[in-house]
Amino acid sequence: MKNDFDFIKEKVENSGVNAPEHMDENYVLDRIAGTRPQVVPIEAAPAQASRQAKKRRTVKWTAIAAVFVAAAVLATALTVHITRSKGTDPVKPSGSSSQVTSNSSVNGLIRFSSYDEVHEAVSQLRSRASGYRNGYYETVTDTVDEDYAAGSDYAGYLPKGVNDKVSGNAGASNGESAPDGASGESYSETYKQVEGVDEADIIKTDGRYIYVVENRYDDSAERFTSCVAVFKAEPGVTSPSRCIVPGVSDAVMPATEDEPIPNEATDDEPAPRSDDPDEPSATSDDCTVIELYLADNRMVILCRAGGYAYMNERGYAHAGSYYSVKNEIRAYVYDVADMEHIRLLDTFTQSGAYTSSRMIGGTLYLVTNDYDLDDIPCCGRGEEPGEIEAHCIYSIEDPSIESYLIVSAYNTADSSTVTDSKAVLGLGSDVYCSLNNLYISAVDYSRYYFNYTLDYSPEYKDGEDSVITYGGYDDPADNDAEDFFTPKTKIFKVSLDGGVSFTAYGEIEGYTNNQYSFDEYNGYLRVAATSNNADYEDVNNLYVLDGDLNIVGSVTGFAETESIKAVRYVGNTAYVITYEQTDPLFVIDLSRPTAPAILGEVKISGFSTMLVPVDENTILGLGINTGEVDYTTMEVQDGFKLALFDVSDKSHPQVLDSKAYVNFSSEVQYNPKALVYNPGRGDYIIPLNYYYWDSSTYYEDYDSWDDDGDWESFYDAHTDQYGAVLNFRIEGGRIVVNELHVTSHDEIDRCLYVGGTVYMVWYDDSGEAHLDSFSYR
Repeated sequence: MKNDFDFIKEKVENSGVNAPEHMDENYVLDRIAGTRPQVVPIEAAPAQASRQAKKRRTVKWTAIAAVFVAAAVLATALTVHITRSKGTDPVKPSGSSSQVTSNSSVNGLIRFSSYDEVHEAVSQLRSRASGYRNGYYETVTDTVDEDYAAGSDYAGYLPKGVNDKVSGNAGASNGESAPDGASGESYSETYKQVEGVDEADIIKTDGRYIYVVENRYDDSAERFTSCVAVFKAEPGVTSPSRCIVPGVSDAVMPATEDEPIPNEATDDEPAPRSDDPDEPSATSDDCTVIELYLADNRMVILCRAGGYAYMNERGYAHAGSYYSVKNEIRAYVYDVADMEHIRLLDTFTQSGAYTSSRMIGGTLYLVTNDYDLDDIPCCGRGEEPGEIEAHCIYSIEDPSIESYLIVSAYNTADSSTVTDSKAVLGLGSDVYCSLNNLYISAVDYSRYYFNYTLDYSPEYKDGEDSVITYGGYDDPADNDAEDFFTPKTKIFKVSLDGGVSFTAYGEIEGYTNNQYSFDEYNGYLRVAATSNNADYEDVNNLYVLDGDLNIVGSVTGFAETESIKAVRYVGNTAYVITYEQTDPLFVIDLSRPTAPAILGEVKISGFSTMLVPVDENTILGLGINTGEVDYTTMEVQDGFKLALFDVSDKSHPQVLDSKAYVNFSSEVQYNPKALVYNPGRGDYIIPLNYYYWDSSTYYEDYDSWDDDGDWESFYDAHTDQYGAVLNFRIEGGRIVVNELHVTSHDEIDRCLYVGGTVYMVWYDDSGEAHLDSFSYR
């Protein structure tokens, strides 16, 4: 026998009306009862959901009668799709399995059903966040000057340490066949944390050309220009053959002040840059290129629309303060199969600041943070996209950060497909992506801010110190919690099955180091984080979470007073580097997800910031060398270091070899994308930069230096600086250096290879990109 709702559902289905998936039984009953969607905590979700289901089935017949009325109205309403939009391509539900079927909650995430609910949640969030001041929770006392307090506006303030940062990885080689028209030689490919999941970078190559992001400041015109500089992948080439300007259909050749260079694609002669600040820039939309993708003869350029520009009081480019005129990211898709006839194929726009992205096949997954809560976030094709529909916007139960986290799936290979976008109230920073799921984390420091109250007294207004007093949570029971001073990392799980869909939400103690702190394996998510103990000291933890982001296992409290600097997972083993004075490598067994355990550790001076599996028994560490200051035991960071670890016996890992480069630094120390691996040769390539300041001769000569002389020449005479490229391999348990190639350039930012040639990218003081090269030894 059918229950009442099934009877109604059958009638609606027989009418030929297709209701969106989110309009299920719970949705209709919630609308009848006039209730707001209720959150179901992760831990209680199954039991509570069952209780709610039983409760709903006891609805009185008067409510059931209302259901019949609602069904009739619904059948009519569903014949029209909501297309609220302020431009083209409003974002609609995809109808795929990515659509969530419950409007009340998804593992702890509330889903809204109207824009009114969204605006109400934003209002409540702003009300809670209004107390955050300068990293503390402000209690305004009677001693505060009312006018001064009323004039304080911290709307949208982000806590220290929480920002939208670009995360990424390294560069590896590609042994596959070249695309149509490309060189048949092997060439570099951006190194992937997960095989099959591509990551954007500032430099790419297809074997024919080398594409480099360029953002330069033109002193004469007092404005920025932004493009992708295209260099021929040929030894001896130093200048780009053309530049691709975001949003422009054809490639534009770089032009100098005095002599414009013709555009080979159109035979046009672009005008020289104007000195008149009243004249708009050639890139009138002021798109700032961030990163790019390159695959299958298509290039996707990610840009910050509006960008950042120097402006004067008249609103023209000027050497003043940074400002941003828009808050959106654009993806421009180009056909680069024929470099003489470059075509702009498609454009996708998403509101917010760039956080990160991934590319799987031809689908771009774009993650942004939108801090403008006055407007509904927008996504879609074109430069004027539509608003995200209300039922595609979520919130956690108690958000603390004023922003929308937005995730979109966008097919770059087929412009006829419908885009899919979702948003949630909260902040995202680190992004980890597997082939099936995207994980976005955000560190929540709000519990820190309740530890102290900041008394803004009249004396503080006049320049005196403020009074900081100890405070706590409103609930006294929380003051005794062991994690009282510990930040939390909030994790959102996004399914990539047929679009994007928030499917789970969870929390762990502490903060993560970067995307390499995360790994998905056999249905579990493993996360390493640094937190605090009761003595305010750093401690470290590794958690194992199930598919619903419930913690099922952990190993906590290791490496006291140290913090995590690098993590790498290889199957059922995690390798974790922590640091305070020495560099311990911890080996953690994850074969039992509910009972992870530390197997062994080994210490070495300095610390690695990146770990690279060489083979099943060897781990390579790249990072920072440390040394002691003369006549003290104080340790300082003084260079670049390579370390090789033997992990064949996981209970007793050993240091096989190490090499230190004092006074050298490398982009790879902070950005794994700077690492290049060539599997054909089995070697590694990284940029290095040498800098030494002779303080002794500087101070000796300073007294005799003429203040009217050339300061730059005097400074250069007492410093030694140059860029280099290090090429090395791992052989017989040793780090073997093939070559340290020294250049005449001050710095080398990136390097890659095509065939037997290594190419180096460096930028001059204006930000203009240049190329140099040398042959492999």
